[in-house]
Amino acid sequence: MWWSRSGAQALRRRTATGRPPKLDDAQVERVRAELERGAQALGFEADLWTLDRVGLVVERVTGVSLSRASVWRL
Repeated sequence: MWWSRSGAQALRRRTATGRPPKLDDAQVERVRAELERGAQALGFEADLWTLDRVGLVVERVTGVSLSRASVWRL
């Protein structure tokens, strides 16, 4: 049906809909670089990453507060 109406144009990727991401690619890379330093290097007692700790790092680095679900997806 789509093909008969629009041909190959109907198969092209459309722009994503929904809420835009809170962090851009550069911010994600800055967060990733900080996380690679390790939890203890960033002032945490143990070298263990939890969602809450990662969320704190995201907020420190970017100023953006993310939900736990968003931190998990990140």
